[in-house]
Amino acid sequence: MAKQLLDLEIDEISLVDQPASKHAKVVIFKRDASGDKDLVSKCLEAVSKGDVSECTAGDFEQALDTLAKDRADRTGENFPKAYSKVLEGDQGGQLYTGLVAFDATDV
Repeated sequence: MAKQLLDLEIDEISLVDQPASKHAKVVIFKRDASGDKDLVSKCLEAVSKGDVSECTAGDFEQALDTLAKDRADRTGENFPKAYSKVLEGDQGGQLYTGLVAFDATDV
């Protein structure tokens, strides 16, 4: 039988990619995504200057994810479709170019 915990004070909750409990589920969470738009701008600027070393490969990937999530929220498209549409657009194409250029310099 499940136990019910009462009168708890939670100091911290961490979201991790490898949870300790395989049965644990995150139902909803919030985060401050205000820095995501800055990252998109930073990576786009790096590509336009021709200096992709100002961003990491992870930065380019996160910037693309941010644009895709924004598009999915706006249009109701699922994430993969929104991501594909972002890649077809100007900003997504520039970010992908930066990611590919970054990966090419990493070889």
